Amino acid sequence: MIVAKSNQVALMDQTTIKDYAIPGIVLMEHAAMAVCDVVSKDRKSILVVCGVGNNGGDGFAIARNLIQRGEKVTVLGVGNPLHLKNDAKIMYDSLAHIETGLFWYEVCSEKKLDHLFQNCDVIVDAIFGTGCNREVSEGYLEVIERINKKKAYVISVDIPSGVNSDNGKIMGACVKASLTVTFTLPKLGNILYPGAKASERLKVVDIGIPQKVLEGFVFEYETIDQDTIRRLPSRKTDGHKFTYGKVLIIAGSKDMSGAAYMAAMAAYRTGTGLVEILTHESCRISLQCALPEAIIKTYQDDCESIEKAIETVSQQIESYDAVLIGPGLGQSESAQHLLAFVLLQPYVPIIMDADALNLLSANFDILLESSAPIIMTPHIGEMSRLTKFPTEAINENTVEFAQAFSKSNQVITVLKSHRTVVCNQEGLCCINLCGNDGMATAGSGDVLAGIIASLVGQGIEPFESGVLGVAIHSLSGDLAYRNIGRHGLMAHNIIDAIPKIMMSTDSQNREE
Repeated sequence: MIVAKSNQVALMDQTTIKDYAIPGIVLMEHAAMAVCDVVSKDRKSILVVCGVGNNGGDGFAIARNLIQRGEKVTVLGVGNPLHLKNDAKIMYDSLAHIETGLFWYEVCSEKKLDHLFQNCDVIVDAIFGTGCNREVSEGYLEVIERINKKKAYVISVDIPSGVNSDNGKIMGACVKASLTVTFTLPKLGNILYPGAKASERLKVVDIGIPQKVLEGFVFEYETIDQDTIRRLPSRKTDGHKFTYGKVLIIAGSKDMSGAAYMAAMAAYRTGTGLVEILTHESCRISLQCALPEAIIKTYQDDCESIEKAIETVSQQIESYDAVLIGPGLGQSESAQHLLAFVLLQPYVPIIMDADALNLLSANFDILLESSAPIIMTPHIGEMSRLTKFPTEAINENTVEFAQAFSKSNQVITVLKSHRTVVCNQEGLCCINLCGNDGMATAGSGDVLAGIIASLVGQGIEPFESGVLGVAIHSLSGDLAYRNIGRHGLMAHNIIDAIPKIMMSTDSQNREE
């Protein structure tokens, strides 16, 4: 699903009005009727709270339509009515011709305000919409606080008032909505935290913007959701193990085999034909017992051993379809040599995770020497080490940081957070809507890295592999959550769920 910025939506409206001769007031009426359609008919009383901008115009139109449908409606205006203009003023005047309860917050007594809020079971929030880009001022703040204190079903128009529509930040305070009805396309603020948390549900409705108008825009943002995995290619009935890729995983370190196992098992569960693991000698027995399907190659800590391992792998490098390096690798001198070798090979796509990223942050210049396609999968802390920016700044601007990092370094970035984002070198950014907090557990990142490596190894383009990998990983996590809950969810539960998610795509492909 495409995601828009607020200025793009404004331009879509302007283009529709100018090039297709569809008046803005018609679009506003369509928006109002779409909101009215989600208001349950068994509601006793509805309070519509309107600002003085276009969002308020939507609100006045909503109130008029609800009254014409026989609903009991009261309207509370917030702001200076002299500031009403254009379509919002027309909608206000149209409502004023109907006998209804219309009050302005600025001239209402406390007693009257108490009465308005006490006698409603639905509140329609049409205060700011997408126009909130500064701190909520005192009078509006009091209204928002009243809305949030009232135990009513709250419907926000376009976006909960107080949420910045372009980054999801809360501008001091915001309405807590039961449902947000947004128009044409979701906005970034609808899906990025903390703004996404301001609404329990999001519904996207069509208000009559012609498809050709949408086609005239270049959008930088898309969502990763349940429909994303429908893009997975079908398996070939006449395929063999090399049809589905040979993946090299360089992972694990002295007495730390778990990450290598998680990544390799996830790759196999995602469909890889053959997984080869290069790891420390101390991990051999545990990996061979836990995952006999994998080919195990090892090295020891001395220089001669590591050089021999590198030489062996370099002789076969062209036989691999993807190389994953980093899970549990450690930051030893041996790990540094392995990373330098992988980055200098020019052809095979590289997935860099965990310790590979930490090693890179200490010597970022080695990235400049690489000509291979690269996918990096940092979490917020690792991105902080790579960019030297504080975690707080990255956490508040994950999309911007991922885009800038991908463009500057010509890599694909999978920035893992509460809303994982996948960005390509041109700045296209896919934002994940799936997954749950139970997945915040040791080994979860190793599983994701293994899934992405598997998809790259199967011949899927690297950026698409990152997007599909995040979808498979998060949907598997959601399935595991439904089975065992979030508190006890572990990385191996995510791996166990992968085949069921993959099986659902097999069924979809057969149906199509």
